[in-house]
Amino acid sequence: NAEKSPFILKNRAGLRVFFSSEGMATAAVNDGCNAQFEMVPINSPNSATDKRTGEYENSATRFRNYEGKFPTVKLKLDFNFESTWFNTDDQITSDIIADLPTGKVGKSIRSVRIWNKRGAETFFTMANIVWTVELEENRRILTLSSATSIDVFGCGPIIEVGIKFPRNSEQEQCNEIKPLGVTVDNKFHLPIWVESCSFPASIFVRPIAQRKTSSTQYSIYEWCSLPLLELAEVGRNVVTTEFSPRVVEVKSRWMTEVNLLGGVYCPLNCDNEKFLRPIWMTCSFSQEMTENGRNSGEGEPIRMRENSSSISVSIWSTMTVRNMLPCNLEWEVTTDLKRSILDSSELRDKQWSFHGITPLSSGATSNSRPNLQCGNAVEIFAENSFDRELYARFKSIVQDCNFWSEWVKIGVSEGTMRKASSNDREATKQLNLQCLDPSGNKTLTIGAKLSPRSSNSSEIGRGFNLIIYAEIWLRNLTKLPLTFGAPSAQVENTVNKEMPL
Repeated sequence: NAEKSPFILKNRAGLRVFFSSEGMATAAVNDGCNAQFEMVPINSPNSATDKRTGEYENSATRFRNYEGKFPTVKLKLDFNFESTWFNTDDQITSDIIADLPTGKVGKSIRSVRIWNKRGAETFFTMANIVWTVELEENRRILTLSSATSIDVFGCGPIIEVGIKFPRNSEQEQCNEIKPLGVTVDNKFHLPIWVESCSFPASIFVRPIAQRKTSSTQYSIYEWCSLPLLELAEVGRNVVTTEFSPRVVEVKSRWMTEVNLLGGVYCPLNCDNEKFLRPIWMTCSFSQEMTENGRNSGEGEPIRMRENSSSISVSIWSTMTVRNMLPCNLEWEVTTDLKRSILDSSELRDKQWSFHGITPLSSGATSNSRPNLQCGNAVEIFAENSFDRELYARFKSIVQDCNFWSEWVKIGVSEGTMRKASSNDREATKQLNLQCLDPSGNKTLTIGAKLSPRSSNSSEIGRGFNLIIYAEIWLRNLTKLPLTFGAPSAQVENTVNKEMPL
């Protein structure tokens, strides 16, 4: 009964997988698919069996309680699929991955040996896989993936991932960048077969968006100007194994320079660039090391050591603006008050109207409408923003108070802000902004709070959250007209005016 199956296997390995366990036959799961199944240990003393036949009772509808005695799983990677990524004459196989746990919740990392027979030569390389066990409604979710991933944080766009092999005599056609897939739930695992080709490879990314007139996804950007990751061969050894007297071990490492550069740049790729801007995506590299692993020296490219466990490249926007006001909000961001607007709610509305896409919006918490609704957020991708300051202003869409606030100057590198109109050099992380009418009268006061996305000092450079809020919300449920006010010292130095509620 699939509704009661205690195990769900999710294959995110980039190729088909065969799996088996005690009490069940070998089954196949295609890439990106899920399999629901039940495993029963053979000759288990806790199994309910018919003593006369030795068969399980009510096997079609029975829901087994494993009582902490969970079986293990064996996996076999299947490389027998048509691919244009490498020579189809290559015979690629892998060792069996055995004793994968299903009981204890958590993540484990295994190394698997992948064999590649190319003509008269036999190569092998080591690749890391991640096995994750999660508990959901008393069912165990088993996920298989590679140990190399790309993570997108915030509510920004869907990211397309591409791969490029170097030009050589055997792979002239592989010099172009070819798509691998897109992020799902803000995450993309590189296929395991990337590390099995015994060829150097480069990974590129770019944002994509969905057109309003169709369900197809489309990118107005070129691939990022520099690789996000590079798989480089670092050496070969001739070894003797139990299968062959002479095989070549190929050693490769993932390399990246995103921590040195701060991110990657994606230029525009469209005939009409009206209302569009290039994009700078802030990136950071992290790796989970084994006990004997170590980090690269400061000031040099980070390399994936042979004994490393897993690596991840995170993609961030420069800043997330979140509207916590009880009304809609318009916004504008620029890098210089004398220059054109870098990004704004009006600019994104024009992109939607003119091009049929909003290239930097995706998900339920961001929208393509001109106003930012209460509780929603928008991601700001500012080019080289860590070398300069940003300016932002906001307009609360409320009755009789529909005016822009004063500009706030945001220092992204130090994570502070100050009013652009003030001569005060003291920076802060929280302040009040005044909305002024054309006559210069203060009509509304809103709060702005700037905070880093992560409190971990090792994750500096992952951008900031800018929250626009009202300190106190009043809601009239009496069906009577009320007036309200606040001490003037809390808002401004002038006499406070009562406003109708």
